[in-house]
Amino acid sequence: MARAHRRHTPLPEATALDLRYGLLALAYLAMIFWLTSRPELGIAAHDLGVRLARSLHHVPLYAGLGFFLLQAISRGEALAGQRLRRAAFTFVGAGAFAALAEWHQVYVPGRDPSLTNFLLDLVGIAGVLLVCWLGTEGDKGVGGGS
Repeated sequence: MARAHRRHTPLPEATALDLRYGLLALAYLAMIFWLTSRPELGIAAHDLGVRLARSLHHVPLYAGLGFFLLQAISRGEALAGQRLRRAAFTFVGAGAFAALAEWHQVYVPGRDPSLTNFLLDLVGIAGVLLVCWLGTEGDKGVGGGS
């Protein structure tokens, strides 16, 4: 009897994940969840400038999440290929987590969800995508190579 040969078919590039960055992204998500689960320190800030200054850490925090998520879905190649698809997936995925993290704070004593914090989260995600977009030579086709 002849043995049936199985052909190894590699995963399409769009679905391949980098395990290292995937684990880092999961650890980063867990860290953010832990941080958003901690009760507020109780320092009241009524001035808009003070509240904004206290919230600016959201920008680099979610830029880091966006970076790890982007690297995980691109096998460490950032936006070198399939630029638009990878950028959109990263923005939507990290943005969805940012929305869930803000919503989760409804259930944490002394914490409230904040639209300002959510918008700062999106600024951080968009910022890291912009840096990667400008700093990575991508596909030469129209639409960012899909």
